[in-house]
Amino acid sequence: MSKIKRFIDHQECIGVNGIYFPDGTVYKLDIKGKLNSLGEACYLIKLGGESTIREMEKSDSFYEWNDCAYLFDKSYTNLNITILAGQSDYGSDGFIAVLDAQEKNLIWLAFIDCSDPFYKVSIKSDNTIVAESTNGSRWLFPLKSPEKVKAYPKCEDK
Repeated sequence: MSKIKRFIDHQECIGVNGIYFPDGTVYKLDIKGKLNSLGEACYLIKLGGESTIREMEKSDSFYEWNDCAYLFDKSYTNLNITILAGQSDYGSDGFIAVLDAQEKNLIWLAFIDCSDPFYKVSIKSDNTIVAESTNGSRWLFPLKSPEKVKAYPKCEDK
């Protein structure tokens, strides 16, 4: 069983930006947070490539597991999923976890080290998960391909 099971067993997240799957696959995310011209938190997000938890443990970029606290927990019976959202050890961290609603097995986990905690989640009609952060930003994760995450408001890309 993959180490990602630690999320369920111990309420822990890996402290590296990415989307984590139960088979150990990781889509790394390169995220730069800044303020836009209106003074709002905004983010530039680029997919940083595919890896595995095992490969990350061997590299210098691997960080320890961090405790996670749930601020949001809701089941969506029509989609057979439960979504958990919240924060990690540091005030700037946020996570979203999607679990199978019946078995409580992890489907995927997103960890963002600069989002601030996620406290509210909704699902759009196209099955995009909308996670709201305590800093006012909204993060959109397509349910079936969360690595295509987007954040709003958008930054001016200069």
